[in-house]
Amino acid sequence: RGARDRGALVNAWSFAGRSVTYVYEGPLPSVLSKNGRKAHWAVVGRATAQVRDAAGWAALAAMQEAGLERPPVGEAVFSHAHVTVENFWCGPHQLDIDGLAAAAAPLVDAAQDVGLIIDDNPRVTTREYLGGDAQRVKQRSQRRVRVTITEVLS
Repeated sequence: RGARDRGALVNAWSFAGRSVTYVYEGPLPSVLSKNGRKAHWAVVGRATAQVRDAAGWAALAAMQEAGLERPPVGEAVFSHAHVTVENFWCGPHQLDIDGLAAAAAPLVDAAQDVGLIIDDNPRVTTREYLGGDAQRVKQRSQRRVRVTITEVLS
């Protein structure tokens, strides 16, 4: 399908009531942003693994809190989903949308690892990244990234 067809499909989806929200505490490592990818591959790989692991545990806890069981390998709780990533930041510089998308990839991959979503490709998920002034916090200790995965009825 072309881009126009995919857009029509996404606009036709309707959100259902079930959703799961989990939080990655602290800022995302700068080596995960598109500008930080200049770091050595081992440094990037280690940071990716740490973020993905922490987010996976947070997602599992959120699933338990929502009363959802982890599905068997190869299956998912939501067959179609809308993913919202909110970066709560502090300081003079914020990540742009491209940087946030790159840095938050391990957070979305963690949802796939624990079986919340079957895949993160555009056929089964839509994404939204928020990181503007509305998400600005006053203290560095308040920095975090919140991921909300909402079931979509196709």
